[in-house]
Amino acid sequence: MKNFTFLVSVFFVISSISAQHNYQPDYMIQQFEPGSPIEGDLVSGIDLSFDGTKLFVSHRHSGNVFVLDADTYDTIAVINAARGIIDTHLTDSCLYLCCRDTRQLFIIDVTDYSIKNSFQIDNDAIQVEVTADEELVIVGFNSFHDGWVTAYNANTGEVVYQTDEPMIDAHGTTNNIPGRTLLAYYPIEMSPKGNQFIARITDDFFHNYPGLFDAYTGELIRTIKHEALKVTQYSPTGDTLYILSVSQVPERTLRRIDCSDFSTIDSIVINESIGIVMCQNMALYNNGSTVFIPTRSEIGYVVFDFLSNSYQNFYVNLGQARGDTKIEQSPDKRFVFIQHSYTYQVFDLETNELRGEFPTRLTLGSRLCAAADGERLFVSKPGYVSRNYDETQEGVLVMDYSDPDDVFKDTLLISAELPEADQPSSATISRDGKKLYSLNTISTSLSIIDIASQSVDTIVNFPLLFEKITPVPKTDLILLTGPGLKVSQSILYNPVLCEVVAEIDAPRTYAVQASPDGKYLFTLTGTGYLRKIVVDGENSEVVDMRLVNLFRRCTGANKALEDIYENPSSTFGISPDGKYILAAVYYGAQDESSIEVILTETFKTVVKIPVEDACIFDYVFTDDSKRVCVLMDNVAKPIIYLDSANSYVENIIPHDDYMYSGQYNPSDNMFYLLNNEYDYWIVDPLSGDVVDVVNIDVYNYVMWQLAIDEDGNVIIRRNSDLYYAGNFYALPAASRPMYFDIGHNTCVIPIPGPDLVCLFNPLHVGNPDGGIVKHHINLKVYPNPAVNQITIDAKEDIFTRIEILDAQGKLIYSRNFNNFKTTIGTENFNSGIYFIKVHFNKHIESRKLIVQ
Repeated sequence: MKNFTFLVSVFFVISSISAQHNYQPDYMIQQFEPGSPIEGDLVSGIDLSFDGTKLFVSHRHSGNVFVLDADTYDTIAVINAARGIIDTHLTDSCLYLCCRDTRQLFIIDVTDYSIKNSFQIDNDAIQVEVTADEELVIVGFNSFHDGWVTAYNANTGEVVYQTDEPMIDAHGTTNNIPGRTLLAYYPIEMSPKGNQFIARITDDFFHNYPGLFDAYTGELIRTIKHEALKVTQYSPTGDTLYILSVSQVPERTLRRIDCSDFSTIDSIVINESIGIVMCQNMALYNNGSTVFIPTRSEIGYVVFDFLSNSYQNFYVNLGQARGDTKIEQSPDKRFVFIQHSYTYQVFDLETNELRGEFPTRLTLGSRLCAAADGERLFVSKPGYVSRNYDETQEGVLVMDYSDPDDVFKDTLLISAELPEADQPSSATISRDGKKLYSLNTISTSLSIIDIASQSVDTIVNFPLLFEKITPVPKTDLILLTGPGLKVSQSILYNPVLCEVVAEIDAPRTYAVQASPDGKYLFTLTGTGYLRKIVVDGENSEVVDMRLVNLFRRCTGANKALEDIYENPSSTFGISPDGKYILAAVYYGAQDESSIEVILTETFKTVVKIPVEDACIFDYVFTDDSKRVCVLMDNVAKPIIYLDSANSYVENIIPHDDYMYSGQYNPSDNMFYLLNNEYDYWIVDPLSGDVVDVVNIDVYNYVMWQLAIDEDGNVIIRRNSDLYYAGNFYALPAASRPMYFDIGHNTCVIPIPGPDLVCLFNPLHVGNPDGGIVKHHINLKVYPNPAVNQITIDAKEDIFTRIEILDAQGKLIYSRNFNNFKTTIGTENFNSGIYFIKVHFNKHIESRKLIVQ
């Protein structure tokens, strides 16, 4: 068990029927706790009561709000809300909790801590505000592709209005951990008067401008066209609005606007690019005549002075800390607290100088709250920000700035008991199918879970931040690895006997492959070293090592929401017969990249095959190891014929979008390749022809992994659910890479926040008694190739619409149906390739058509 730090006094607990963490996924998704249930975890809200005496600390995954004495940090009360608290808003009478995961809004009375009201809200909530009279609760939503605002009646929960705008876009960083990174976003800016808000209106994703909305009706009051909105801020009274916008590059203009008639009071133009994004905010001083704005450029900070109509740049050497920032002000507004990735700084607006600085690790979305005493700042601290960082506990940092030149961390406030097994990052199943193994990164532990009893057998603690479990085929052993700088070795572990078998000299490992016979393991480090490990009990060791010069970080589709973000890296592959290793080698921008074919026996390269890019997400082999499809960055995908030194690119799949995962399907001898957001492709390994494109109607979420079950059906892991047999099965939150065990026909999916391991068995799909539901409707299109007409036959399944697109994606035929069979003339079609989309009640089937 872990040792915990508590700051607890006598307290009482308030519960509600609607707050029992009862997120109900589909019955076939089993959930397992890897350790004791949590009280507190990632801090997603820090709010100070208006009298400055109480601190409300909200926890993202447990859904608990701890009410603390702001001076002694004693616990006054614990409020049980619901999982997924993403944003909070405090008034003098109520605390509003926006719960993203459970799609609920809670209104808490701050005098007796009772739950005054709770009601359901829409998906993808991101921000909560209220009108001045607290009659309406304004909730901002984001689904990455768009954003909107919905106003709810605070008493009834009924929708009062919903807007099509604004774009409330999320913004993240490259080290996001799903479920463990706080969300930062381009927010709506609510007026202190509570009667209006300003937000970004979009013509498209890249062209936006400021828009003012009436908070009571949702009506768009006024827009400022042709100027890209960057940062907005109301004065404390709400009488003046500050807008920093771009009218032409690199010119930026800061305006003060009178909110009574929206006229411009005055403006300052800055004729240089200062690198600002909308999730940053301003600091106002001297009754609003002084404005402080942080930047992302070499200019650290810009201070505008409306009295002299001038501005001053402050160049701050931030080094690695440079990046997007979030700021807070002291109660007297003199000091600005700037939160960077690697450091925390204090800027003095009275003297216009940088004062104290404190090194720490935060994330862009970390919450900041200044204490009423003018000496302390409360900062939410995520547990696992970087794999190279030692501090893993989640809590609230209390920063002391009583001497602005000597800022220091006063304490790490942990008011709640932390999870026993924190942040499952990798999980697998035992060889006999009776146990689950969960590797928990923050708690640096391995949970061994009995599936039948749904209980934890034991928790084993390790001194290193391991992130990945790799089962060793045909054995009970697992290899524990991690890519961090401080991970000095890998461990071969026997979870059946709960003992370390061998310590392996394989540090900083981020990719692992096992030989099919379980006799060898191959590991890859971030520095490009490939190691060959012989598996021989306590004598297991590295027997060969070579530099393959392949490391290249792949950003993939940089999705900003922490709920959906992954950052895949270039990897290597091993053929099913264990004969070949394939590794991409990146020589630099001026030279071509190549795939090296390496013999596992000699560990020597036998041939280098030129390819367009070295950022490889997956290698998809045929069962006979004769062909492999290389899924790389946004370029065409090669199919390589494997024959030792005679290997070569045999075919090219003309697909230039991201494909992260694929599998060979032995049921039809085809490659199944997962497209980034929309569909999966079925490709003939012999010819490279696209036999089918199956659209599953997914436009808002990235599809990360594809697996094939024992019956040849497709399983797709998206961000927060699984796709199988034409249906989607909800996961409790954002997931990490799944492990599919073909021997037990089971998916194991770790959920890093909340701390859960999920199990999905396709045998249970269809009805509670089991029964397979095939992913394909029995759809036939014939003749194919066609000349004059085609017949589309779905047997007994009714289709509702048919669309035909040409090879360029242009729609040339569209008609509604309510039938299972029809004939369509093709005599007017030009010869060539077409794609047919057949719409059914819950999904779409696609087929390739050739017209001669």
